[in-house]
Amino acid sequence: MVKLFFIINRISGTSDNSTVGEIIERFFSSRNGYEYEIHFTEYPNHARELAVKAIEWKANIVVAAGGDGTLNEVAGVLVGSEVILGMIPIGSGNGFARHFKIPFPVKEALETTISGRIIRVDVGVVNNQIFLSNTGFAIDADIIFNALSTKMRGFLSYFVAGVKSIFTFKPPCCTILLEDRKLEVRPYLFSIFNTSQYGYNVKIASRIEAEDGFLDLLIIDSRNMFKAIYLILRKPSDHPQYIRHRVKALTVEFRPALNYFQIDGELINRGVDRVDVSIIPNGLKCLVPSDY
Repeated sequence: MVKLFFIINRISGTSDNSTVGEIIERFFSSRNGYEYEIHFTEYPNHARELAVKAIEWKANIVVAAGGDGTLNEVAGVLVGSEVILGMIPIGSGNGFARHFKIPFPVKEALETTISGRIIRVDVGVVNNQIFLSNTGFAIDADIIFNALSTKMRGFLSYFVAGVKSIFTFKPPCCTILLEDRKLEVRPYLFSIFNTSQYGYNVKIASRIEAEDGFLDLLIIDSRNMFKAIYLILRKPSDHPQYIRHRVKALTVEFRPALNYFQIDGELINRGVDRVDVSIIPNGLKCLVPSDY
């Protein structure tokens, strides 16, 4: 008997997710060999608490239905265990699920939970907090900060926030300590990727894999807005202000301290003058489509 524990964030994304539980029940009503429980999150960090209950219930698979933030909460409990993470992408950006080509109709995503294949993926860590897709310390965090101040939701909120950030963002001064070098930069873009995109299929760099034992550091070291946008769009690997490294660990010091940064699209709204980033190779078991 396969035991599945579903954790549904009913307020993820822009749609009403209250029917997801009904879809799950109809899906399994004619299938034998499965035992499942369905739970809805009710408050911040509830997904993490429910994931702990899933472990206590001895679930084989914990399926997170939500966006990247919900996945991050659940995965934080599952890292290092043999319990498998399943995904139903009903959030806004859904960067982690998009990377693995998880289908978006709920019923099709459920098919992956019973017919997909299991892979082990790397997990990033920043100041003892995990990230699945990316963490960022420059304009991406500023866009999320501005998006939270709008009354809109979904892609439009990020688009409007992005336009504002283009004209108001001031790059921080950073000292980046890598294993073999030190970088002094003032980056317009400064992100560390485990998967290929932020969400909404917005890809800043190519050839990023979550199973290679490395994180991908990407920096646009420019204070000129138009040059930075040009470098982001063109991705010229030989340009001195387009900096990319594959890393296993790094330390960053900020001057002055950052007011906020982002992890998997969620704003970490606290001051920080130093971050330590590392990787847990093959730290999480995930279900992905059989043809991934």
